[in-house]
Amino acid sequence: MMLTEITTAIGKETTIKENLDFILNHLNNPLFPRKIMTRALGHQKEVLDAQEALAYFKASNYEDCRVNAYPSYTEYQGINLTSPSFIMIDLDLRL
Repeated sequence: MMLTEITTAIGKETTIKENLDFILNHLNNPLFPRKIMTRALGHQKEVLDAQEALAYFKASNYEDCRVNAYPSYTEYQGINLTSPSFIMIDLDLRL
């Protein structure tokens, strides 16, 4: 690897970590365990902390990385009892 490639890779990892921290700052506690998904995984995977999530994101080359807005909480017959506190809106605009 050339020095510029190494610098770019380090900058990308720092940016991804900062963006994950930004997202997590908008979510209610407990932050973990929480499910994530990446292109390489192809399914949801429960992670126990941000470092584990970042490791999966890196293994997927940072492609299609997603964080579930709600923590994993299934202590009542497998039903997620977390109350909604986060609204996601997807705007598809035609130009």
